[in-house]
Amino acid sequence: MAPKIIIAGAPASGKGTQCEFIKEKYGVVHLSTGDMLRAAAKSGSDIGKQAEEYMDAGKLVTDEIIIGVILERLAMSDCVEKGWLLDGFPRTRAQADALQEAGIFADIFVFLDVPDDALIERVVGRRTDPVTGKIYHMTFNPPEDEEVANRLTQRSDDTEEKVKVRLEAFHKNISSIIDCYTDVMVKIIGTGDKHTIFKLASGFIDAQIEFGVSDFAKSLELFQAADATSAETKCAALIGMARCNVEMGEFETARKLVAESNGIDESLSKGGISILAAIDDKVPPKPFEGKRGLKLIIAGAPASGKGTQCEIIKEKFGVVHLSTGDMLRAAAAAGTSVGLQAKQFMDAGKLVTDEIIIGVVKERLTKSDCVEKGWLLDGFPRTRAQADALQEAGIFADIFVFLDVPDDALIERVVGRRTDPVTGKIYHMTFNPPEDEEVANRLTQRSDDTEEKVKVRLEAFHDNLDAIMDCYTDKLFYVSGNQDKRKISDQIVSHCTALDKFQVVFVLGGPGSGKGTQCARIKEEFGYVHLSAGDLLREERKSGGDTGDLINNYIKEGKIVPAEITVGLLKKAMEKSGKKKFLIDGFPRSKENLDSFYDVMGSDFTLNMVLVFHCPEEVLQERLLKRGETSGRSDDNLESIKKRFRTFHETSEPVIAEFKRMGKVKIIDSVPSADIVYNRTRRLFIGSSVCHSVDRTLAMIKPDAMKSGQASAIIDEIEEAGFTVVARKTHKMTGKQIEEFYAEHKGKEFFKNLSSFMSSGEVMALLLEKHDAVASWRKLMGPTNVATAREVAPDSLRARYGSGQTENACHGSDSFLSAAREAAFWFPELELEDEVTLAMIKPGTSELNYEQIMGCIEYWGFNVVGEVKMVLSDADAEGFYSEHKGKSFFPNLVGYMTSGPIVALALQKPSAIKSWRKMMGKTNTFDAKKDDPWCLRALFGKDGTRNAVHGSDSEKSARRELGFFFNISRIKLGREPVVANASPAQMDAVAYLKEFVDPIFAPLLQRILSSRPSDVAQFVCGDLASGGN
Repeated sequence: MAPKIIIAGAPASGKGTQCEFIKEKYGVVHLSTGDMLRAAAKSGSDIGKQAEEYMDAGKLVTDEIIIGVILERLAMSDCVEKGWLLDGFPRTRAQADALQEAGIFADIFVFLDVPDDALIERVVGRRTDPVTGKIYHMTFNPPEDEEVANRLTQRSDDTEEKVKVRLEAFHKNISSIIDCYTDVMVKIIGTGDKHTIFKLASGFIDAQIEFGVSDFAKSLELFQAADATSAETKCAALIGMARCNVEMGEFETARKLVAESNGIDESLSKGGISILAAIDDKVPPKPFEGKRGLKLIIAGAPASGKGTQCEIIKEKFGVVHLSTGDMLRAAAAAGTSVGLQAKQFMDAGKLVTDEIIIGVVKERLTKSDCVEKGWLLDGFPRTRAQADALQEAGIFADIFVFLDVPDDALIERVVGRRTDPVTGKIYHMTFNPPEDEEVANRLTQRSDDTEEKVKVRLEAFHDNLDAIMDCYTDKLFYVSGNQDKRKISDQIVSHCTALDKFQVVFVLGGPGSGKGTQCARIKEEFGYVHLSAGDLLREERKSGGDTGDLINNYIKEGKIVPAEITVGLLKKAMEKSGKKKFLIDGFPRSKENLDSFYDVMGSDFTLNMVLVFHCPEEVLQERLLKRGETSGRSDDNLESIKKRFRTFHETSEPVIAEFKRMGKVKIIDSVPSADIVYNRTRRLFIGSSVCHSVDRTLAMIKPDAMKSGQASAIIDEIEEAGFTVVARKTHKMTGKQIEEFYAEHKGKEFFKNLSSFMSSGEVMALLLEKHDAVASWRKLMGPTNVATAREVAPDSLRARYGSGQTENACHGSDSFLSAAREAAFWFPELELEDEVTLAMIKPGTSELNYEQIMGCIEYWGFNVVGEVKMVLSDADAEGFYSEHKGKSFFPNLVGYMTSGPIVALALQKPSAIKSWRKMMGKTNTFDAKKDDPWCLRALFGKDGTRNAVHGSDSEKSARRELGFFFNISRIKLGREPVVANASPAQMDAVAYLKEFVDPIFAPLLQRILSSRPSDVAQFVCGDLASGGN
């Protein structure tokens, strides 16, 4: 039956939007009186000519003529066949009566009810750009920039006073109009989401088409009396009853009716989803509180192994596994608006449009299971347009996993597949061949599993890949899919586990250092949740709960609230927020705070950095006293301020020192203005959003490995595994030192043997740096027991270098706290020996990604002690890369390096050379992406030459390259490279001689001392003749 619909509502109630939705879904003819009058006048009909006379004279057309025009239009074949939608008419009771007297009756009257204040806000905020004609709203759709804003105009009748006059006229008429349509009137609150409003409206229109009426009470009677001999009729009746109960506020009854309909035949309860959505819109569900699940996208070419990895990810993290095919079929079966649109395309054998697919995906991802558990989107998006549409729809992934497999391997996987038509079992002629010849002879191959067709599919895949991944640069995780599936899953799970943790930044600084001001700005720009331990304690005290009472009792008794309570409140707030990034302000203030935080939080968090705002005490004092003049705070007086300073020095500074040794502290000078301080702070957070944090852990090479000469091999493997050795020390431990280091084992029966072994020879202590250093080092070491290590981790260091239970080659800290304690034991000095290296940001990258790379540099703990921006000449580039002269790629390299500005940097840090090279990644961008997706060349490089950044590869090249750009007398470079077996004492002597005696004579003396020649004169002549090489 062709529906006949009237839609009414005040100005700006959203009629136009709903008319477009209704017209698109039901195919009705959309009619407005203005359009009909103009069309009638143009047609030259009798009634049209009468209307034209009034319009030409500037007079209002009479109701009689309008009704005549409408009657003539509705009699036309398109309205008879398709149905019609009358927009904004009748406007008065007289017009409503005249319509009915003329025999024009609507099947349904949709009334969009919006409060006046909302309507006024919608209208008064409207503006028009006279240049482009584009319409803006100053609140809901503001102009892009100040230039556009300054030229916007407002309609003369869009003022609050005039809108109120129009609304008064509307309200004066609407009640009497509705009286004419009580039997078919549907009242819908028009302040919600436009799609939800349409779902509700379309539900009533569907009910009208099914049963012919829409009045709630009468509809209920009809639905209840419906002939229920068929499942179809019974389900339709139950769904119709549910709709009516929703509008009458009987939400639980409506839910039960939907459930009853689903129980009969879920495929027939198509309207149930929209009814439940309408209930949720009217009664918003309680916001989800708690840690939300991961949001992942997995991509890869056909046969790359996505299916296998999806099952592992789903099992490990409990996410909802989604494919577009499954979602489209489910949406179509559910009968949702977008599902029905998808069904039309699928039934016609056509490809579903991206717009509909995105609608289906968005609808599915808002379901509670996806919100709470997280989701895994499998093989979508497939094009850049789909990727863009996802992001425009507000769908963002935490991680984009790409399984990278060479084409020849993919072709081999696909072409070799066979299926047994008898058992359905899948074989592969190379990797999983059939058991016998009988099975082999009956195997079949899919028609599209030929080499030619696979190549076509791969070509289409590669055509889209780069453009898709450009949308996910900061989320991308490359995994080589051409390795054992368990190794692939280990890498994916490890990466996802790290990102699934709470990301924490501790913010510390003396009273008045500006922590609160900077936290507020970081929160606003970078989306962190700002938590203050003090604020949480105060809120809990007021709550009246058991914990609040406990806190009050401690305070009444003059006791300090235990750190466990404070940390418990912090953890509760973090979990309740549903977020992952946190600024914890003014915490931890003591070693006890720090220990409790790790005890309570366990492995549920990653400490990204400790942000310390440093300011001299006299400046802090001046700030606090000035604040005290207006703040009214009782502790902003001189005596209290000095007491707070003492507390900070005694309790907080030791914590900062511990974090500093572990490479976590980022110090910001907070003396300048808040804007300058924030610009410096902001760079760190840009870096943290681009690259991984780095951690430190303590490693020891034990006496057994040292005596057998295996230390060098172990260190090589450590560095090959991506660790940087930032400090090392060789020492033979005394009994007292062993008791201190292994204090937790003292008194145990194995301690005597342990002490005897550890004092039997030298050990080498290493301070290692890497992302997730503690866990990574323990994995590289393997299980403590050597026999177990050889069985379950045969490639581990202990399996290959250890010889017994105690003699297991190496030691590693088991947590951040133990790493900090053990590092302090071996390296009590806070300032480790620095090294300086040359870093260069190459052309193009220096202009596009300068801030991001500088943010990463500072986030990784480098100090920038020199910076030069310049455009290299051909001679500059040829001189800098002179070792490559004559090679085939040299002309291209010179051309690229002179194509735009470069930024040369002198970077200072312990083990700066190796640390910077680790941060850069492999030379070729594609290799870098596979090896470490978070390195700079993976993130910003293009290929082997245009690989974003350069770094010195040795102490010798660092000195040469730094000298190319900087006056190295101004840069503290540390000792010269060790010559032969020169001792540290010799190196210090050489440094002294170079600085205070003679820079040429000093290295010569070093070589003499190292070589100890029998004929010094002859040695000197030969040395000078060879240039000291």
